[in-house]
Amino acid sequence: MQLDKYLLEGNFLNIEMANEFYTEIKNESKLKYVWYQQLDKMDIGEVENQKIDFSQLLEARIFNEDEELHIYQYEDRLRVFVKRKEEQDKDKYIEETQILRSKYGKEIKLRHYIGQDDDGQAFIKMTCLCGYTR
Repeated sequence: MQLDKYLLEGNFLNIEMANEFYTEIKNESKLKYVWYQQLDKMDIGEVENQKIDFSQLLEARIFNEDEELHIYQYEDRLRVFVKRKEEQDKDKYIEETQILRSKYGKEIKLRHYIGQDDDGQAFIKMTCLCGYTR
């Protein structure tokens, strides 16, 4: 998948091309799942079964076990952040499984990346979705 052809300067997603971008993810990407929140609804499931209205989108996370595309509203535009699990990250995160209401599936898995402040205090610096069970 060639994300760059859809992005504007500053990792903003061209909203006019967002549907084409999502279709390419469905057809060519290894990203299997999507969680998204629009103005009128929230849903989670397999990418191939979900339709996103990008004009109403607040936030979306398209993910698999090793990678997440985080798309979110930023100053009335859509911004894209990509996080890939790297080998050197393995000691710097913890994983958590949360149970979902039956309407949304069985469970979702989160990966919390740990940072350290100047005093050595650990904190969660980022959370990514990394698994889903229907």
